[in-house]
Amino acid sequence: MMLKLPCSSLPLPNSIGALKRYIALTGLFLACVPCVLCQSVKYIVDAERSGISFKISHMGFLTVHGEFHRFSGAIVYRDSALVDIRSRIVVASLDTQDQARDKSLVDEAYLDASTYPYIRFHALDVTKDNPPVLTGMLQIKGVSKEVSMPMRIDLSGDELSLVLSTQISRAAFGLDFGAMDMLVGNVIDVEVNLIAIQDP
Repeated sequence: MMLKLPCSSLPLPNSIGALKRYIALTGLFLACVPCVLCQSVKYIVDAERSGISFKISHMGFLTVHGEFHRFSGAIVYRDSALVDIRSRIVVASLDTQDQARDKSLVDEAYLDASTYPYIRFHALDVTKDNPPVLTGMLQIKGVSKEVSMPMRIDLSGDELSLVLSTQISRAAFGLDFGAMDMLVGNVIDVEVNLIAIQDP
């Protein structure tokens, strides 16, 4: 048996002003529903378990390998997708297993760590390709350039792992070795392996 309610029993506004307020509040409520359903989750990079490494050719037949020991970052994940990543690398933490070379690299003539203490990156876009491609703005020695890199991302409990790789041109960032410049390759291969923990 269907129960029929008279129109007078419905809780409708009884004036034009009240009706407008009712519609506005209903619209506000509906607008908020997707935000609740798709809340962002922030992950903080665990530098102790992560790594940022690079390699570059030297004299045409040698390869110099290096890494950075100090860096930080945050990753934002929403609706099963990465939507933002921001990171900062301490230039002075560069390590190529050669103290004299490392001192020269962070000196004023090259990376100039005293004036530009950080290498920075922030995301601009993430495609839905397979694998997805992360595009972001990389800043080295005060010069910002857009870079793109394929990525692999995995979630396990409250941990997120992210693997990125790309190639950058040192000339594009004004990294010049002066008289020795011709002996150093222009392309730098970069690999990033991050482990991040969900921010409570």
